[in-house]
Amino acid sequence: MIDFDCIGIGALTDAIDCTATEKRNQDYLLNMEYPVGGMHWNEISVGRMILAKPNELHRIQPFTITKVARTMGGTIKVTAEHISYRLNGIVCRRICGHGLPDTLDKIMANAINNPFVLSTDLAASDITFDTDTPKSVRAVIGDGENCLLKKYDFELEYDRFHVRFHKHRGHERPIAMRYGNNLTELSQEIDIRNLATDFYPYYRKDGIYYDLGELVSVSNPATISKAVAVDLTEFFSDGETPTHEALLSALDDYIRHNVQDVLPDSLRISFVELGKTTEYASMVDTQFGLCDTITVAYPAFGISRKMQVVTTVYDVLRERYKSVDLGTPRVTFSDTVISLFKKRGSI
Repeated sequence: MIDFDCIGIGALTDAIDCTATEKRNQDYLLNMEYPVGGMHWNEISVGRMILAKPNELHRIQPFTITKVARTMGGTIKVTAEHISYRLNGIVCRRICGHGLPDTLDKIMANAINNPFVLSTDLAASDITFDTDTPKSVRAVIGDGENCLLKKYDFELEYDRFHVRFHKHRGHERPIAMRYGNNLTELSQEIDIRNLATDFYPYYRKDGIYYDLGELVSVSNPATISKAVAVDLTEFFSDGETPTHEALLSALDDYIRHNVQDVLPDSLRISFVELGKTTEYASMVDTQFGLCDTITVAYPAFGISRKMQVVTTVYDVLRERYKSVDLGTPRVTFSDTVISLFKKRGSI
């Protein structure tokens, strides 16, 4: 097993850009742009490894170069996979395990020429898992319907040749990403025009007017009360007579499709790492990593919500996060965006 205790051919100090991206229980990749004519540009080739720090919390990790492309601008673009992707090329005989600890033991005993260690803090159980056929170890872990990710509830951590199956990989961090303070950018903004607490629905067409005569309140995390009048005429077909119940039903449909009443299930954020500034260095601990839980706050509207880190993009050269995706553990960023747009009638 390689210890990675030296710098190999040399340090890539003249790299133009280098980022490490890790997604919860998914991708773990490194992308680098390097100048043609740089100190080691002729040494960068498919199959070699790049050592890089992938986030704030972990030690340097090895990434295997899988693609090198030369550009018109006189640079090469490098794509590399975390060394754990080598599990794609390690075959495991068919196994049948009882609970995750027993299954991992059987994988270790039946994987051919396997340098990786698999471990877990999950308790033993009677939930059985059968691979049915021989498969690569990585396929057993998380490829297709018949895999460990579909059978057991865990969060993966890849650390060189060690794969940890955590019950909870992350921790709840005392960190608040506060809009107007350290939070500098959001990929999804809350539209205050759609942030309401009370509605006054009405119908008006062909000389017929009908309303409820009172406000309808809805559950909303905002502390600022805001009432809006809503024209629901378009929710009624020609000749349909508005009634109290029909107007309430139309209002419910309107709220479900148009009103932003909570923080979105997924956000991409950019922020200032206060712990790395001179002013806050001794006061604020802003370090966090994948699967940690942090707080996102909109003080002006009284909104504060805890969200899990589901993707990190780390700037290896500047040693700071380039962007972070926050969301719910079981929903991917793309799935959430699609569902949000569907609710709003955009796709």
